[in-house]
Amino acid sequence: MSRASSDCRDRAIDLRSFKELLLQSIGHTFDNEREHALGSAICRRIDALGLPHHEGYYARLQRDPAELRRLCELLTVNETYFFREHAHLELVIDLLAHMVSRRHKTRLRILSAGCSTGEEPYSVAMLLRERFGIDSTVLFDVVGVDVDSGAIATAQHGVYGEVSFRGSHEAFLHRYFRPSGERQYRIDESLRKQVRFEVVNLLDALYPESIASPDVILYRNVSIYFPTPLQQQIFRQLADALCDGGYLVVGAAETMHHDAGVLSLIQHGSLFVYGKGSHAWPTSRRPTTMAHRVAHPPLPIPVVDTPLSVPAAPAVVVDAGKDSCRDLGKDPCIDLYARAEELAAQRRTDAALDVLGSLLGENPSHAPAQVLRAGLLVDAARFDEACAACLHALDAQLVDARIYLMLGLALRHQDAEAALDRFRQALYLDSGCWPAQFFAAEIHHTQGDRQRARSAYTTVLRVLETGSPSPAQALVVPAFSTAHFATICRHKLSLLL
Repeated sequence: MSRASSDCRDRAIDLRSFKELLLQSIGHTFDNEREHALGSAICRRIDALGLPHHEGYYARLQRDPAELRRLCELLTVNETYFFREHAHLELVIDLLAHMVSRRHKTRLRILSAGCSTGEEPYSVAMLLRERFGIDSTVLFDVVGVDVDSGAIATAQHGVYGEVSFRGSHEAFLHRYFRPSGERQYRIDESLRKQVRFEVVNLLDALYPESIASPDVILYRNVSIYFPTPLQQQIFRQLADALCDGGYLVVGAAETMHHDAGVLSLIQHGSLFVYGKGSHAWPTSRRPTTMAHRVAHPPLPIPVVDTPLSVPAAPAVVVDAGKDSCRDLGKDPCIDLYARAEELAAQRRTDAALDVLGSLLGENPSHAPAQVLRAGLLVDAARFDEACAACLHALDAQLVDARIYLMLGLALRHQDAEAALDRFRQALYLDSGCWPAQFFAAEIHHTQGDRQRARSAYTTVLRVLETGSPSPAQALVVPAFSTAHFATICRHKLSLLL
């Protein structure tokens, strides 16, 4: 039985019926670490209404849509800020500028799906004002929707505290906001009028006409709160709503089932978006390589009050698969690769690398050997050599999530942002690549980005608990088991509540 102890009169509440009701009504799951939040919210509403027990409150929720909405408002997460993931927003503005030059209608519509308290759509409006000036008010229609009516009311009011500006340049604060009370700022009235907000449940079968046929949909850092079937359902519905030639942008750390054939995955530089129909911009299904950047000193490992720790560099074993010259009869690379695997398993790294060097000298396109070599170099903390090996593999047109994972692991001690790019590329190639998600979470945690760290740890835990990891799991076999990684994720999530 799933139960949670509340802080109000120490009641123990059977949450199963509540969880099912919320899953059906708003699509959110409240398992594991989220059960406590659900139990606390239920008790707060029981006390506010003066009800004697939770059974009576459940009956109230079934017959009172307004009360169900109040409970949902207590449970939805509204942590956001202006210009979050700024590179994605700049890409959106570039896409819109390109669409304006080719547009076949008077106004282009941008939809922020799951906009919370409005920072995202207002950020888009500010960047459009910077690029197009006052003409942006006639060229673009910006709409934000969210299931939380309280968040929408805040967005419509347009007044924000200092925490909402942690991702923005001071010049934007002075240009587009006015003081409104102690450490509060009100957005410029013309911008406030340019952005419309509505309460919309993304699970609804039909979306209102006011948000129909958007040219760009921002659906960032929202899907993590839905179970996989509902993620797919909402993604399909948003794809259906998107106009032909439009773009759908997801969060950098989110894993989507992008190869389901719903929309095309399109690359612009190191960023990815989804596209519907034909697009005039050059596209790529393979992430491009980028020079190894070493701009910062190694990042410190997060310091937490816990005996748990994460290895600085994972020990690596590669499951080569059968896409190599093992299947080519008497080719000498068969014996060479088998010998390299044997030496790697014995932790004789230098000897294994020597054998792999000979193999790659005879067959430079041997993909399993390239992956194994990169992994061994990361394991040996020879990060510069590992980066060079990974980039060489990418130059040889090797499309493999494991190479991007290894490149991210090599870079994370030198350039956190470059490492995040590589982990993101690994996830786009293999959405179940939990090691990439885990080490991205570690970087977010180190940087103090609680929301993104929490989302990434939650995704890793979901994959590990369902027992459906991708083939990339065979790449990383650290001193800790996958069960230990799951324990670490739960611990980190408890710290991030």
